[in-house]
Amino acid sequence: MQENWKTRNQICSVCGNEYTQRYVPYINLWCGECDCVINQRRADEQKWHEAQRQRKIERNIRNSNIPRLYTESTFETFEMRPELKRAFDISKKYAELFPKLKENGKGILFIGNTGSGKTHLAIAIAHEVLKQGYIVKFASLTNVIAQANCAGDYGKTEAETIMSLSKCSLLILDDICVTNVGDRWKRVLFTIIDNRVNDVKPTIFTSNISNVEEIKTLLNEQIYDRITGSCTTINVTAESYRRKKR
Repeated sequence: MQENWKTRNQICSVCGNEYTQRYVPYINLWCGECDCVINQRRADEQKWHEAQRQRKIERNIRNSNIPRLYTESTFETFEMRPELKRAFDISKKYAELFPKLKENGKGILFIGNTGSGKTHLAIAIAHEVLKQGYIVKFASLTNVIAQANCAGDYGKTEAETIMSLSKCSLLILDDICVTNVGDRWKRVLFTIIDNRVNDVKPTIFTSNISNVEEIKTLLNEQIYDRITGSCTTINVTAESYRRKKR
């Protein structure tokens, strides 16, 4: 029996330390490696998995449809002003807690005047959530209409376009309360929002309205109910960034 479990000491060709090998008779091999070799293999595997994760994140970023204008719209580049601190703090905390918050489908409705930083905050959240490995999609209401209207030109049906926006981990719907939205597009918008609410998937909305009740007038009561029932409303009111820079 002792012969079956023979051991021998070897000198590692990598680090020069001594290590022990054990003879395994049923495969007729001496087995065992130096700790430095084992640790290096683990490190290489970890690097490989991290590289795979990073490639996935980069692919998700490319497919997120975030406009190039907002590539640098992060929490670090946000122009902080006293009146925006509450909105900033809530947004940052939401991004940090997204893995937990997504479980209850809770989203955010940013309202306020044009140029106050609503879209910047929404996309800053998107960037952080993308880093966490989730799939995020960005679209304005006009984008949604254009995508659904031209779906056939890209080999997709309107239903497939709706589904791609319904199934992502986080959807950013920008500038939702545009005027002159036809009934067909209100139905498309409602379908996307309703799908996400039913699947408990969070959505972040932005709008230039000053009161959430305006959603009823500009869109309809069904959409209003879905948005207000699934989102925390944050008023982002400040002097326009663009006007301030003039």
